[in-house]
Amino acid sequence: FGYAFLNPSRREYPNINVDIEKLAYDSMRDKLVASFQAPQGTYDLIMIDNPWTDDFVNAGFLAPLDSRIGSASKLDYDDFYPSLRGVNEIDGSTYGIPMYNYAQGYIYRDDLLQQAGLPVPTTLDELVTTVNKLTTPQHAGIAHSPQ
Repeated sequence: FGYAFLNPSRREYPNINVDIEKLAYDSMRDKLVASFQAPQGTYDLIMIDNPWTDDFVNAGFLAPLDSRIGSASKLDYDDFYPSLRGVNEIDGSTYGIPMYNYAQGYIYRDDLLQQAGLPVPTTLDELVTTVNKLTTPQHAGIAHSPQ
């Protein structure tokens, strides 16, 4: 979906030229913000990380897409799960189309929980408590790889 959407057919859209710029994640936000603040912006269409949506909307960098989404013949916005749509919906307006999801999984070591006499956490508060109890100078109670 993402590639077809960003790379339209020359026959169907002869007056549209699409240049796709790949940006390193670590510099992407700064480059986008600099473009938004410039007298003439660099980008007409962007893909941003989910946590940036609120900041970019509040700064006036993004335009609502409701009318465009409503008139898109090849897009059924309701096909996306409400939780995915919600990332892009702010104050009753829609500012993006879901393209990816950070599907997180929680994997735990039963042996370590049993050794510590702890149940499997089922809430965020329980997770924090469990992590704190399992963390030692030699052992991290939780790990996450952002890259």
